[in-house]
Amino acid sequence: MFKKLVNVLIVVVLSANVWVLKAVSCYGQDYGSAEAARIISETQRRYEYDKYQEHKKEILRKKLLESGKKLFGTHKLWEEAISTKSPLLGPLSKKDPPDFQVGDWGFITSGLITISQVSKKEYLVLCKYKGDRILLIRGMDMTNITDDVEFILQHPVVIRTTYSYVAADGAKNTVLVAESNDAALEDAIAKTRDEEAKRQAVAESKHIEEKKILQAENEKRRKEATRIWTDSTSGYTIKAEFLSSTAGKVKLKKEDGSIATISLDKLSKEDQKWIRNRARGKQ
Repeated sequence: MFKKLVNVLIVVVLSANVWVLKAVSCYGQDYGSAEAARIISETQRRYEYDKYQEHKKEILRKKLLESGKKLFGTHKLWEEAISTKSPLLGPLSKKDPPDFQVGDWGFITSGLITISQVSKKEYLVLCKYKGDRILLIRGMDMTNITDDVEFILQHPVVIRTTYSYVAADGAKNTVLVAESNDAALEDAIAKTRDEEAKRQAVAESKHIEEKKILQAENEKRRKEATRIWTDSTSGYTIKAEFLSSTAGKVKLKKEDGSIATISLDKLSKEDQKWIRNRARGKQ
């Protein structure tokens, strides 16, 4: 019953999405016209094709994850890192394979294809799905691995060095070595955290400095706007900060923090002149 309900809800949501796309696509068109019908048909076909492609990608990803799990198991950090998108995913998870470099660490989240076994704990693999690049995976049991197996490696690695080999055609190739090494990983994580702490310290220092400058500027403006104001009828004076003058009403902030509203024409001529000059940018 629950599965049926879920399926019905999915159909309703997809139908609603298609209807919205139809409405947007046909804006300005006679809904019953041939042109509108063509736009609706193309929009729906494009929407369904995009959804189909997304579905295919998700199926492929699940297949590669299952393959990687069968080959090497799952590292204890994988579920936590992938579900929370935590920093433990590492720089490698944010890069495409062509951009990998020595010093990077983390999870390679794109699919890999085994090419050739080098030793019991070394295998050449091809990063195919996000830009071709050959890597040497090191530090894992490769005894039962065969060529042309596609998978996603659910273990963090550290790129520490390079490896050179001679290909079947006689060409000499040099590739990056992605090593599964918990000690090296901990060092890389610690280094990254230290660098992040330094960046945060610099950012915090900059923020504090900018805050001081802003406070100084605000204090300067406050002092420039603070003066002795005089009531033209009674001669009563008050020290206050000028806030605004709108529609003949002047707002002043007194020293105790309270706000006083005074008619502009009740202020002394000197005060009125000061306000006019300030409005012209002369104060």
